[in-house]
Amino acid sequence: MEQIEYWNGPAGERWAKEQQHIDAGMAEITELLFAYAAPRAGERVLDVGCGCGTTTLRLAELGCDVTGIDVSAPMLAVARARGARVIEGDAAAAPGAYDLIFSRFGVMFFADPIAAFAHLRSITRRIAFVCWRPLEDNPWASEPMRVARDLLPPQPAMIPDAPGPFAFARRDRILELVPGAQIEAASSTMGLGATLEEGVADALKIGPLARAAAECDEPTRDRIRDRLRELYASYLTPQGVRLPASIWLVRT
Repeated sequence: MEQIEYWNGPAGERWAKEQQHIDAGMAEITELLFAYAAPRAGERVLDVGCGCGTTTLRLAELGCDVTGIDVSAPMLAVARARGARVIEGDAAAAPGAYDLIFSRFGVMFFADPIAAFAHLRSITRRIAFVCWRPLEDNPWASEPMRVARDLLPPQPAMIPDAPGPFAFARRDRILELVPGAQIEAASSTMGLGATLEEGVADALKIGPLARAAAECDEPTRDRIRDRLRELYASYLTPQGVRLPASIWLVRT
């Protein structure tokens, strides 16, 4: 219920509004996932945590018979408007049978991941997804938090394996959930804005820092913005602000 409330509240609205920025930021990782998953035309696919439908539409373009599933009504509204076939619901209890369960960062939020993956494995021939490696190996998330830490309210300690972006940071945890899976560590980049100012603005809209700084007053947020400008200046490329990202690619 906590995840459903979160993704149907202001956070889900922000992700829906920022869909184009998010897709641009994840473009390199998306390509790695599609190459690793190798979806085939004609396969029946369930796209778990489909969000605004970008991967669902891409799978359809490849000739897959694909349905996206997500708990976020705001993001699903965007997906439907874009022409994706999607349903609102919890993938941990998804009905049907599929050739492939596919997910771009959508499987780390199950309240009971053991039960969820047992169900998913029972309704498919194979699984392919991407998830984050440890926070400390992901400067796109850890560096903004580091430079702003003394300006933020006290943050709860990260609980290993708890539902959230880094729930599957441990390789052994993935193997507990998907025995026998092939797991490949990959390095990429995460785009945080097409320009320096866009990157600074986006950091306080979506992602770990946005959640941590949600209750900060405007003068404090201005101080955080100043620090982000200094940080992101060293990561500014012709393609925008891009920070290192570390992922697990998983398939059965």
